[in-house]
Amino acid sequence: MTDAPRRRLSQLTELLALFVVAPLLLWFARRYGVHVPIIPAVLLLGFLAWTHLRAQPDFDRRGMWRWPRGRTAWRPLLVRFAIGATLLTAYVALCEPDRLLSFPRRRPALWLLVMFGYPCLSVLPQELAYRAFFFHRYRALLPDDRARVLASALAFGHVHVVFGHWQSVALSTVGGLLFSASYLRTRSIWSAWAEHALYGCCLFTVGLGSWFYGGAALAP
Repeated sequence: MTDAPRRRLSQLTELLALFVVAPLLLWFARRYGVHVPIIPAVLLLGFLAWTHLRAQPDFDRRGMWRWPRGRTAWRPLLVRFAIGATLLTAYVALCEPDRLLSFPRRRPALWLLVMFGYPCLSVLPQELAYRAFFFHRYRALLPDDRARVLASALAFGHVHVVFGHWQSVALSTVGGLLFSASYLRTRSIWSAWAEHALYGCCLFTVGLGSWFYGGAALAP
């Protein structure tokens, strides 16, 4: 086996271990009563991803942190979010009305804490790992942009298996497609971060946060 195929095989093995096997192990552990703190695990993943990226001379670190400017960067994102938020709210109102706004109504202080803490402690490290790291690390394995967008979305959806709800996996896969497309279009982590944070905060607010959280605090 020559060097190039060997490198691709090594990267494929790494990708499967990090983004397929590891989430399954976490799901298995939580299913059988082993407490695995999610936020520290997410923070560690983001830290490791950023540590790797900082060491890569061919990675545009400044560009990644540059805030996108102009309507072309933000208008499609906001339009998509307006449609998505309307659909999510309508679903809860029509199909599970007891859940609608249950979190901010019943636990307003905790809801505010989540609204401020979630984008920084959960969304940012996830975007570092599933967008910046994933797109750069596996660009040789997946040279086609569309293939990387799809693979990143599938990996992002799959990691939500740890919560034990098929809904979280399905919604996260769709979200992953949107966030990956935003990152690909702007090459800025902030566009994917903003879209991810908006949808996440919306889900917690309208009453679907229990699909994305293992505790009882967000239950209706």
